[in-house]
Amino acid sequence: LPPQNILLIAVLGNLLPVIPLLLLLKIGTERIRKYPKIDAFFSWLFTRTRAKSALVEKMEAAGLALFVAVPLPGTGAWTGCVAAYLFQLSWLESIIAVGAGTLIAGLIVTLASMGAINILGL
Repeated sequence: LPPQNILLIAVLGNLLPVIPLLLLLKIGTERIRKYPKIDAFFSWLFTRTRAKSALVEKMEAAGLALFVAVPLPGTGAWTGCVAAYLFQLSWLESIIAVGAGTLIAGLIVTLASMGAINILGL
């Protein structure tokens, strides 16, 4: 398949759960955190996300886009949604920032897979 088609499918597929996540994160977590084991999981997740999200806290939406743009495990769109929720960014800002970050990460990975850039420096 042409790289631009793969990039489009990858970015759209990654963004598919973003809107439901952003819409339901607050409602869902408030309701299910009443259960101790589930609350323990969310406490761990939120602590971990806060620890990795200093950039988001400092730069808000621009920081969120940069955080999501890093193509490493734990920095993608889903974690970006949790960070947006934790730092109380607006819904629209969050959608735009996560979308921009996902597109940037997709471009980085696409260019690296095509040999246009060398991420590892090897």
